[in-house]
Amino acid sequence: DLEIYINRSLETGPTSHPPIESTGGVRTHEASSLSHDTQNNPLSNVCHCVLGIDDLKEVFDVCKVFSTDWKFIGLKLGIKKTTLDNIKKDCDDVKERMLEMLASWLKRENEKQPVPTWNILLKTLSEYDRMKCTQIASEIDC
Repeated sequence: DLEIYINRSLETGPTSHPPIESTGGVRTHEASSLSHDTQNNPLSNVCHCVLGIDDLKEVFDVCKVFSTDWKFIGLKLGIKKTTLDNIKKDCDDVKERMLEMLASWLKRENEKQPVPTWNILLKTLSEYDRMKCTQIASEIDC
């Protein structure tokens, strides 16, 4: 059962288990390059499963409250400045900009960016509102 596997892998850390499914249906391996500093950091227990473009709606629902900071969040997630500048030019509304930035992140248009996971996203967002991210982390079910 996928849920049991994910819960077990969160308790034990990354292993060489078989690939898991992202919620978007893309087969992929667990992101293993993440730190497992579980002491004093409730966000470190957040799911490390890889996100894909099919997860855009759920990811946007979490991120839309941070829309005014879309560009800074995009830079921290590894999106190229030129991509962010193009999004700003093409979209007038900050929520639309956030949506397009997240789509770029989930599609990994910049191959040098880290693999998208809930863990990476919430750690990035926690720089803006740690308490909100801790609450969101407790509600994520992957």
